Amino acid sequence: MKQKTKLTWVLLFAFFLLMVWTIPSKAGEVNLDQLTIEAHLLSNGDMKVTEIWDADISQTNTMYKTFATDQSKYGKITDVSVYDETGYSKKLTETSQWAYHVPKGSYYGTLNEDGDFEIGWGVGLDHSHSQKQYKIEYTVEGAITKYQDCSELYWQFVGKDFEPEIKQIMGSIYLPKKANAMEDIRVWGHTQSLNGQIYVADYDLVNFSAHQIEPGNFVEVRVLMPTDMLSSAKRTMNENHLETVLKEEGKWANEANFRRNILPLLIGIAVSLVGIALLIWLVKKIIKDKKLYRELPEKIKPEQQYDYYRELPREEAAPGEAIFLLKKKWQGLESSDEIGKVFSSILLDLKLKKYIEIEVLEPDKKKSPVNIQILNQEEKEKLPPEERVVFQFLLDAFGEKKEMKLKELQKYLQNHTSKVLALKSELNSFITLELEQNHQVDEEAKKTYSKYQSQIVLTIIGLFSLLIISSMLFGMIGMNYLVIGVMVILAIASLVELVISANITSKINVFTASGVEQSEQWKGLKKYMEDFSLLNEKEIPAIEIWEKYLVFATTFGIADKVAKQLKMVYPEINETQMMTTYSCVYLATHTSFNQSFSQAISSSMSSAYTSASGGGGGFSGGGGGGRWTAAVEEEDDLTSSSFFGII
Repeated sequence: MKQKTKLTWVLLFAFFLLMVWTIPSKAGEVNLDQLTIEAHLLSNGDMKVTEIWDADISQTNTMYKTFATDQSKYGKITDVSVYDETGYSKKLTETSQWAYHVPKGSYYGTLNEDGDFEIGWGVGLDHSHSQKQYKIEYTVEGAITKYQDCSELYWQFVGKDFEPEIKQIMGSIYLPKKANAMEDIRVWGHTQSLNGQIYVADYDLVNFSAHQIEPGNFVEVRVLMPTDMLSSAKRTMNENHLETVLKEEGKWANEANFRRNILPLLIGIAVSLVGIALLIWLVKKIIKDKKLYRELPEKIKPEQQYDYYRELPREEAAPGEAIFLLKKKWQGLESSDEIGKVFSSILLDLKLKKYIEIEVLEPDKKKSPVNIQILNQEEKEKLPPEERVVFQFLLDAFGEKKEMKLKELQKYLQNHTSKVLALKSELNSFITLELEQNHQVDEEAKKTYSKYQSQIVLTIIGLFSLLIISSMLFGMIGMNYLVIGVMVILAIASLVELVISANITSKINVFTASGVEQSEQWKGLKKYMEDFSLLNEKEIPAIEIWEKYLVFATTFGIADKVAKQLKMVYPEINETQMMTTYSCVYLATHTSFNQSFSQAISSSMSSAYTSASGGGGGFSGGGGGGRWTAAVEEEDDLTSSSFFGII
């Protein structure tokens, strides 16, 4: 049952990681639901542009759009206006100076610190989120180049440094006048993801659209029109250009077609072959593991169920062995609370064995100081390994001293993190070794269990990786039915293997028949210690027996409960002379010794573990973004490779 619970937690944790991975953060960013572009080409070669930004804005102070300065491509940007179109149209107030943060309701259109032209406006959403709509107007002088055989507009409306994601772009380009024939107008569109279209809609109109433009992508258009559409042009080239463009676009079209058609097919075949190979390997493993499951013996059950058990299951048992068997956690102590309880109980056992002395210095006080002394370190090799480890830890803590107050030892634990972690590791190693040597744990079964438990985790990771890889593949190559089939079968086979592996771990007998029997006996003893004052028994174990029982009551975390019952059954326990005769009982009933070390170890281990966009783009790679509330931000590198494709 405990292993099934662990598997459930692993599944939930993996699902949580997937959700965190796939859900985008909304803190300090701008995303565009739609970008609408309307461009009017003028007869003098200029272009007047209107953009509508339907934006989802979060924790952003200023939005901006930049145009990389390039005199070989265009002249300059003029006639800038910005409007807030949310609800009703309102023109923002123009300022003449560039600013990193712009006051809400103001805008500028000027050169920025990098020498590029920038349009920026204040949105005032420093600590909030809103859906807003803005209109930007500007004129690009010299946007059209006039050649001898054609005139050309070649413009990036979204540059490759564009930061936010755009769900949809809708654009219209109005030519200076109507063409004699629609065939006289030639158009191309380029975007890295090949996810758009462009066409001549009328004798003087070109429409284009694109969707799901990821950060770092670009959208540009190229329009060739008859030379007589321009009455004049600031940019005139005394050469033919049409043939060069046709060759260039033909080459890019072939590359785009390869990416759109041939490359997805090749990727699909390669992925399918790899998937089939993995599937063959997985099927073989399923057959092998299913055979192993059938050959495993049935789960060992205890010969007898104990309501109560009144003796120590094994006289030589140490506290660590008891907690491992009680909770069947052969994989080791995990929490600082468990280590603290084992540490406290071993100190009590060392006292009973006369290796140390623990004395209450002022028994009449409610919070009496407790003193620990070293008595016998010459015979430490006779101790069980786990107790020898704790005793050596004490010797290191004491140094040259022969005694130490309880609070000093607690402080030592808090301040020596590496020693505490080493103690935890050694305790787990020695207790596990003792269980194997006492034939309470099967070493081979333990190895098999660990192997399949790791396999469960890896299979879960593999399933989520398969989901993510499939999503990425379908984004790259589209819905390839061969790939879908292979992925689905691979996922089903992985689920089958996951179930078989879980069944194997639940059936493996890590604990031997002796270990299972002693586990039940420890459970019975624990229940007896919890309930003994309620039992109507003629004979109650002598108080000296309870000194030994209290060692394990401390390990099990029930020492306080047992101490309360002892006070009722043995009224004389409140007498001060009990401190010298049965000092373990006195410590349990009159001091906080049982809880002394868990908090110190927890503090020590915690110390170890704690140390352990909005935007736009202009021509030739321009970009933009949203400026967050911090004065200085680390900018992400969103530059992507300049692959041109026909849309």
